[in-house]
Amino acid sequence: MKKYSFRAFALILIIFSFAGAGFPSRAFGADAFTAMNISAGNSFTLIITDGGKVLAWGRNSEGQLGDGTKKTSFSSVEVKNLADVSSISAGGKFSMALKKNGTVWVWGDNTYGQLGDGTTEMKNSPVQVPGLSDVIAIDAGGAHALALKKDGTLWAWGQNSYAQLGNGTTEHSSSPVQMLGLANIKIKAIGAGEYNSYALTESGDVWAVGRYNDGELGNGAMRQDVGGFYESVPVQANISGVKDFSVGGQHVLALMNDLTVFQWGRNISPDPVKVTNLSKVKAIAAGGLHSLAIKQDGTLWAWGDNQSGQLGNGGYVKQDEPVQVKQSKSPETFFSKAAAIAGGWQHTIAIAGSGALWAWGDNHEGELGTKLESGYNSTYPVSIGSKAGTGGGTTGGGGTTGGGTSGGTGGSGGTSGGGTKGDCAKGSGKTGNIFQDVATSICEGPKDKTVTPRDKEKPWSGVGEDIYEKEGKKGGGGTGGSTGGGSTGGGSTSGGSGTGGTTSGGSTGGGSGTRGPAISAIKVAAGLGHTVALKKDGSVWAWGSNRYGMLGVGKDDLKLGKYQNYNFTSVPSKVINLTDVEDIAAGRYHTIALRKDGTVWTWGYNTFGQLGDGTNNDGNKPVKVKNLTQVKAIAAGDYFSLALKKDGTVWAWGINKESQLGTDAKITGDGSNVPVQVENISNAKAIAAGAATGFAILGDGSVWGWGYNRSGEIGNGEKLKNAQAPVQVKNVSNVGSIAVGESSSLALMKDGTVWGWGCSSVVTKCQFDPYQLDLSDLSNVAAVDAGGAHALILKDNGTVYAWGSGVSGQLGDGKHGWIGPGRTAHESEVLEKTQGLANIKAIACGLQHSLAIKQDGTIWAWGDNNSGQCGVDPVKPGLSTNDNDELKPVKVYGP
Repeated sequence: MKKYSFRAFALILIIFSFAGAGFPSRAFGADAFTAMNISAGNSFTLIITDGGKVLAWGRNSEGQLGDGTKKTSFSSVEVKNLADVSSISAGGKFSMALKKNGTVWVWGDNTYGQLGDGTTEMKNSPVQVPGLSDVIAIDAGGAHALALKKDGTLWAWGQNSYAQLGNGTTEHSSSPVQMLGLANIKIKAIGAGEYNSYALTESGDVWAVGRYNDGELGNGAMRQDVGGFYESVPVQANISGVKDFSVGGQHVLALMNDLTVFQWGRNISPDPVKVTNLSKVKAIAAGGLHSLAIKQDGTLWAWGDNQSGQLGNGGYVKQDEPVQVKQSKSPETFFSKAAAIAGGWQHTIAIAGSGALWAWGDNHEGELGTKLESGYNSTYPVSIGSKAGTGGGTTGGGGTTGGGTSGGTGGSGGTSGGGTKGDCAKGSGKTGNIFQDVATSICEGPKDKTVTPRDKEKPWSGVGEDIYEKEGKKGGGGTGGSTGGGSTGGGSTSGGSGTGGTTSGGSTGGGSGTRGPAISAIKVAAGLGHTVALKKDGSVWAWGSNRYGMLGVGKDDLKLGKYQNYNFTSVPSKVINLTDVEDIAAGRYHTIALRKDGTVWTWGYNTFGQLGDGTNNDGNKPVKVKNLTQVKAIAAGDYFSLALKKDGTVWAWGINKESQLGTDAKITGDGSNVPVQVENISNAKAIAAGAATGFAILGDGSVWGWGYNRSGEIGNGEKLKNAQAPVQVKNVSNVGSIAVGESSSLALMKDGTVWGWGCSSVVTKCQFDPYQLDLSDLSNVAAVDAGGAHALILKDNGTVYAWGSGVSGQLGDGKHGWIGPGRTAHESEVLEKTQGLANIKAIACGLQHSLAIKQDGTIWAWGDNNSGQCGVDPVKPGLSTNDNDELKPVKVYGP
């Protein structure tokens, strides 16, 4: 039973595009350009050249790159039929451009009418927003758009689920509507969040409208049940003296007149609070869940979420306070003379004072504008300042699908099969718009090297050059698979299924070769991107993401699927040197096993000491938790672990920044890398862990919780106030088990009813006292579990029900979407009818994937499969894309 601290929904938008900043980027060659404006969206990037044209790269699933296609690009493409552009903004899955004549042009996703053209049809090239002129500023939100006119009026269109259009309604609009309540207010700047809209006045005040579930309005309101969760007309934030501001997905940064920075919103506060240790700031930018600032001395600072290296400090650990962005690891140097920055969902773009363009963070879908030798992402800035030619290769010198990365200006060669490296100096082909570093290492193309074990600084060395872009390397193929050079060097034709069922060769064919029989298990557990199974013989098997070694398998023993390497695999591998296991649990990036002798063993991510072995070193092999015996139950949170001993005491280890260890008196620093006893708990019968919240069920049926409580997930009637030591959950007794979701908790009572509290899509409403969920006729519930923002129920007749978020298909109903939020638990037709999955005996939830075990022991999985965690080869290896989702349950096969 796990809870995850973010990613409730797949769509987060980014903002603030430095309109009119005029910061140049390095120019190369006769046809080179100068970057005048940058903007970063949800896995894609936009840039304006000095000629007024717009270039784009990254995700293009909804046509957001505007090149007339829906093809994702790791190099820049020119937005069609667009010139004389003065400002741009990249939103969730759509883009905006403001021309110098005051007209607004849009392209990409149009599900909610966010293109403003009166339709809801997707457009993969720009269209003009009709009836809108004299516009001086624009901004793109998650699925809504803003435009400020010269007369001072603010206009909005698109999604309006949380009244973010500010027109007093919650009805979506495919045409611009005027925002109310801002008459006679001189607006200086505008900003759009995922579900919010903002205006900065000339006097330095901030006005906000829309959702306030996470305190996004900055007026102190957060998750108030009475009156809903949004304001339909702008309200004033509790801040003044603001010089500039930037809006992220669900948080806001404000640059003050005294050059300090304040922030509010998700994971921060419903009231503006000062960013510590940060002064003399000249520019700011907010990303999805991370923040950026440039000081007057040109140094660049970052803080917040860092799971893809978007902070640029060489690591992946979240930072609560600003850290300086580094330029390189060895020798250690820092980014200096920064001129402009833009934050994407999990990537960052910057222009240096020299004019060079740099990018770092997530690169699953090419949002950094280049293919990385290191794989998925970069924790250090990489240069993307050159414009390369298309040459004779498929995408420039060398061809990205043949000989590897593109060459420099011009470029030649690069057949799509074997591929010869590009000629960076003398390219003769037609000049194109492709960003690449002109460094020698890039021009030479990738080396044909073997897959190497995980480098802590480059944990996703993955699917890029290592797997299918080696020069002339033939694809492995499975049974019936192609072995030719192919358009991706790994065989352009998918392999056959081999023996053992439709997934035995990988759902995308071949690669892993013939797969064995279906794996059989008695229990399953899931983390962010990995899955663990316990067999009847006491052995443990794991598959999916291996970013920090959480599969517990050394390089030589890891079983691989198609396009996979040491960092992720869809093929179950046996955890080495571990026997006689009777229970398993999975945290965000680590795994726990309880042996029959009462000892606990752990492996995976260990920065916060969550492995409990007395160190902070990650491990890909099980290590024994120190000073812990006679254990009868285990649980795993995001970055901490729990154990219940036979004497009824509860022990915890790992991070303690939110008091998730249940004691502050025994902790020095941010946590403990050895177990410490949770205060005031005895006679405990069961335990559970959320992202940063722990629970214990006592022998009398009462429940006690501790740790993070900002969404009311402890259930003690309070919110925002964390519990340093256990407090009793109100109104519940006779509890059988606890399941913790993203921002809420569920309790299965011994009478078969289900109770909930907190605030997320798995509960009916935000309520901080537990209440019984209305689950219609769902009586006789045998088990319940919660993932990031979805939940599963198992009835005693072996049927399964799902509700909550299904953005990755984790509801198993054959589609993306969600049921609820939490109003009724809906039967999954896929589980019971399409796939015939009756006779289920166990269930489990990961962040965005789900699992079930049948009475015959076979494992079935559905939902997010970007790392192969459903036991199926991803369709697009290494890409964070819905194309990899398994919308219907698939059977997991062995190696």
